[in-house]
Amino acid sequence: MRALLAKEWLELVRSRRLLVLCVVLLFFGILSPLTARYMGDIFAMMSESMQGIVIQLPEPSIHEAIVQYLANFSENYPLAIILVAMACIVAERERGTLAMVLARPVIRWQIVLSKYLALLGMLLIALALGGLGALYYSIILFGGPAFVDFLLLNLAGALYLSVILALTVLASTLARSTVAAGALSLGFWLTLSLVGSLPGLRGWLPPALVTQAAELGLGSRPDVWQAALVALTFIGVALAGACLALQRQEL
Repeated sequence: MRALLAKEWLELVRSRRLLVLCVVLLFFGILSPLTARYMGDIFAMMSESMQGIVIQLPEPSIHEAIVQYLANFSENYPLAIILVAMACIVAERERGTLAMVLARPVIRWQIVLSKYLALLGMLLIALALGGLGALYYSIILFGGPAFVDFLLLNLAGALYLSVILALTVLASTLARSTVAAGALSLGFWLTLSLVGSLPGLRGWLPPALVTQAAELGLGSRPDVWQAALVALTFIGVALAGACLALQRQEL
């Protein structure tokens, strides 16, 4: 596992996927409080140039900044993860390098696990950079939030993104091409989002972590354990499915 993790991490660095994800998450992290603070001014300038049209927005606050920041967890960040990770297994199978790795004394589940852990490490580093950027500008523009509240917010959001990452690894194992892996990953994500919005399931499926993260960022302490346990179950099932699928494939 140590050798496989080192290999995967080196590939993430050399392929610049680590750099790209860090830049993307840092950009959206910084953009969130800036959007919350200056969007009202931008709309006010637009309304001045359009006679008879008045656009009114609520006063910018830390609540708006947190809402803008958490929108990334449900929209931009999952898409970035899918684009970065969708080729993690299927691309090596297409190039034939996966068969070369398996020619060594390596078990197939180790390949799946090492790829997921390396991608998870990349995600956490990029998320930390984006979170620090958002926190810095939120403190400058709004005087908050508290560091502990913001940390809990990001931990809940990171767990949700870890589910998306596990589903992407599963899709990359099942698919026969990189394009198909991307489409299947998007299908998993959209299905999870739609099912998680149903009234009877809204409170305990992984998408609920994003809503609960907003409450954490504002200082309240919702019960996140149920959604967190379900999210961990999703990760375990997705990785187990990927290991089983790779075990049954002929390379």
